[in-house]
Amino acid sequence: QITYNDIRGSSDGAKWPATNLVDAASFFGVLREKTGVLFDLPTEAQWEYACRAGTMTAYNNGSDDDSAMADLGWHSGNSGSQTHEAGLKAPNAWGLYDMHGNVREWSLDWSAGSLAGGSDPAGAVSGSRRVKRGGGWGSTASNGRSAYRNTIPPRGFPELHHRFPPC
Repeated sequence: QITYNDIRGSSDGAKWPATNLVDAASFFGVLREKTGVLFDLPTEAQWEYACRAGTMTAYNNGSDDDSAMADLGWHSGNSGSQTHEAGLKAPNAWGLYDMHGNVREWSLDWSAGSLAGGSDPAGAVSGSRRVKRGGGWGSTASNGRSAYRNTIPPRGFPELHHRFPPC
């Protein structure tokens, strides 16, 4: 379980959307320093756009049926209660793997009810929980739907928190 604070940091990294700065010791801080590239998480709307890959259905293979998860992602019904190597399920039309299931994916956005309209709506400017998307290996198949949202504190839950190894 990697927290939002592990990825972006709890000081500068927590100030998005006011700034795109990250803490130097965070995963993205280290990655940015090593590469010179301003890596970051997608916004919630960007994540959903990438997941859908041009579809408007619940799953990026054109299906609205939860049985689609058998081909697209790992969930509580097929994961064996564990994560799996990326790329073992079918990719979406844009070649992106594991957008449905396996692990929930952090977005930049604070949770603030529904997404606003528009092509790339801005998230809330503050909050206590960040949005995760995609469902996970321990989630039901329906939690893997393109529009499904989950929220969690940026520090995660202490009983699930594990630090990532240094880069």
